[in-house]
Amino acid sequence: MRKQIQLDDLTHLLGRKGFDRKIVKGSHQVFTHGRSRTDVLLPLVIRSPRAMPTYVAAVRKTLDETGLMPREAFNAWMHQPPRADGGSHKTKLASTTR
Repeated sequence: MRKQIQLDDLTHLLGRKGFDRKIVKGSHQVFTHGRSRTDVLLPLVIRSPRAMPTYVAAVRKTLDETGLMPREAFNAWMHQPPRADGGSHKTKLASTTR
């Protein structure tokens, strides 16, 4: 069972669901899903790589409400064990600056 979700895990999941990442001024990044016209705001990994529970809940709610990932599927994803090498899933999203 995964104990703590990393911000990289959330960014990777959003990328798999079709979100594009944009780095904005300051310490945050915006993920935009064009088809559903949905934005998700997450902090950049600066101080701590761990995702605060409020960010995990916001991503779960957003994906469920837009029909991109049902709540049950998100919960199942969240409880998958971390990668065998102990690292989080690194995102391969294209970054742009606004």
